[in-house]
Amino acid sequence: MIGRLLRRFTAPGQAAAAPLVLPEILELAPGGEVRVVLPKVENGYAAVVNSYQGFFIFNHYDVGVGWQLRSHNAYEVEQTHFLDRLARATPPDPVILDVGANIGVFTLLFARAAGAGGLVHAFEPQRVMFHMLAGSMALNSIDNVHCHHLAVGAAPGTARLPRLNYRTDAGFGSVELNREHQSDAAQQAVDGRFDEVPMTSIDALALPRVDLMKIDVEGMEADVLAGAMQTIRAHHPLIYLEHLKGDKLALGRTLQQAGYVLFDVPQNFICVPAGHPRMDLLGGNMTPWVAPTVAP
Repeated sequence: MIGRLLRRFTAPGQAAAAPLVLPEILELAPGGEVRVVLPKVENGYAAVVNSYQGFFIFNHYDVGVGWQLRSHNAYEVEQTHFLDRLARATPPDPVILDVGANIGVFTLLFARAAGAGGLVHAFEPQRVMFHMLAGSMALNSIDNVHCHHLAVGAAPGTARLPRLNYRTDAGFGSVELNREHQSDAAQQAVDGRFDEVPMTSIDALALPRVDLMKIDVEGMEADVLAGAMQTIRAHHPLIYLEHLKGDKLALGRTLQQAGYVLFDVPQNFICVPAGHPRMDLLGGNMTPWVAPTVAP
């Protein structure tokens, strides 16, 4: 099958093209179909997976997203369930923001839920991961996603991103911006070098509509919220917010003060505007989160 897909054709009258080096097949699905393919590029790090969630270009050295796709043929099934529930609770033809999109696993879920009339904006500051994000959307023939090579914060400007070695084992989906030293020792800047990445805020985009925001920005969640409050107050989107590296209490109170009911799921808040007509679907059997009382 691979030979048929990658056969190089030669126009009439031309000399035969040089033999094409076929990629290495890393994994086969039970039916014999190709599941993971690693192009034979010298010192390469990119691979392609045919997963349960779609086709993705990923870093086969990655110990987070990449490892899950290779080992389980899927990524974060529980989160996928929550995000699918949120996406399908939006009005028809929604506008969805994926802030911290990585290679686009959840971006693809949003694109399918949004349908032909909807729109997804996906933001990824790492240049290499952004390339994989855009390539993954192309592999799945997705045309309702706009991929943005941008960081998102409290205000437009620039952010500092460590220049990483993508050819070594590390969790490339948990890289932190504007820090001299990363939490993960494997993610330190090569030779102390950093890149400046353009940064926007959600409010600066001045979008006429926003129905759902997923925010996963490795400790910068408070900054993203600070730069999105006008949008949140104007459009009352559903919000899925990671609190793993942030101040959970402060993040929760900020959203409660903005009129949201919060549900605490592993490492994240599901944030629903008070009085939302689909509260029963979104909250399920969960009890709303209440900020703990701080002793005087």
